[in-house]
This record gives sequence, structure tokens and C-alpha cells, in this order.
Amino acid sequence: WGWRLGWNLDLEGSINGLQFFVGWPVIFVLLLLFCLWEFQREKQGKRDYIETGNVRKYVLRGIAVIVLSGIMVLILCQIFEELWKALGSMELLRFSISWGNYRGGLWYLSVLGWLQSGIKDKLFGVGPDCFYYFLYRYFDVNEFLAEAGLGETVYANAHNEWLNMLINEGVFGAVSYASIFVCAFRRIWKNRAIAGILMAALLALGGYVVNGMFSFQQTVSTPLIFAVLGMAEAEIRRENGSL
Repeated sequence: WGWRLGWNLDLEGSINGLQFFVGWPVIFVLLLLFCLWEFQREKQGKRDYIETGNVRKYVLRGIAVIVLSGIMVLILCQIFEELWKALGSMELLRFSISWGNYRGGLWYLSVLGWLQSGIKDKLFGVGPDCFYYFLYRYFDVNEFLAEAGLGETVYANAHNEWLNMLINEGVFGAVSYASIFVCAFRRIWKNRAIAGILMAALLALGGYVVNGMFSFQQTVSTPLIFAVLGMAEAEIRRENGSL
């Protein structure tokens, strides 16, 4: 709902950071009111809905429904143009070259280049931080940039951590890297009841994985997520008496 409020205030059809997050203060106020309500109930000695797990259960279910619904709408908009037009022909809902500040075009070139590469590059990659040489070897990126009106922009990565890993480190490297997060998620999920901090670690892990679909490794985020995974593992081992 808050997201929709921010969207409706965009009168020119373009989305910038300020317009997109206009609705978030509404969500913040609602959460604040809920916390105050819970605090008052605790003072009165009444049942704490958060500790019983009911609130968390319904929130997680609600998030799952919203995410799955969004994915379904996104898929259907690629298939049925009438649906896309009925939803206001929002660029966000239909992939194109210009989708996501031209991430659509960059991803298209990246996938096409990977498919055209040799078996060695597919399996083992072109090398760390070699995306630029890979992309400009296969395509006249400057022509693409000129058509997009992006001037002399230089693409040093795919603006998608997982696609970037596939190209630089190949299938073996990408699968190995993704396995770190899959195994970490599985272990933390199995032990989530040990401490509340583990649920925070799960949220951080999920947020990082999703953000990686549209961004790339940063010194302010990648080391931090591995630090979070380390703290979560330490908490699990401490509670299990193996630390």
C-alpha cells in the first residue's frame, strides 16, 4: 500500500528515489503504532502476540503471498500485452532494453555473450573482474550506449551479482558461490528457534541475495553479509555448546 502511494505521486511516469519511498513513512508509522500497542499490552501483563509467534507467522505468510503475486504478475505481463496495458503500461512490469535503467539491455548482451563463448569460458569463466573485456570483445557496446543515450558509460560488471559471477567465474564458480548462501540459509533456518538474532540474519541474507539480482558486490555490503553469517554460525555453536 505504501509503495503504491509513492507510485501514484509520480506524475511524469519516471521513478526516482524520493518519489518511490514517499509511501514508506506510512508503513513506518503503522509499525510504530503496533510496537507501542504491544508494549502497552506487555505492561498490562496481557498476551504478547510477538512472543507467541502468531504475528511472525502471519507476516511471513503475507510476505510470501505478496512476493509470489508480484512474480506472477511480472511473468504474465511478459506474455499478455493487454494485461500490461491494463496496469498502466508501467515500464517496470515489462522487460525491455531500457528496463531498470538499461539493465535489461545489459543483461541481454551479457547472456548472449555467455551463450556465444567457448566451453572453457562457460565452465570456468573469463576471470575475476574481466567482465569489461568479455562484453566489449563480443559486442559494439559503444553503439548500444549511443542508442540508449548513455554517452561514454563504461560497464565493468553486469549489474547483477549472480550473472556477473557466471561470466567471470563460470558455472563452477557461480554454483560454488551460490552454495555458500544456500547452505547458510538452510543451517540458520533449521536453528532459527535458538535466538532471535538468527531471524535477523535470515532477513539480512535474503535481502542481500535479492539485492544482488540488481546490483553487484560492494565493499560496504559483501564483507558485512559474511560477517553476519559468521556471527550467526557463532551463535548456533555457542547455543549447541560447540564453541
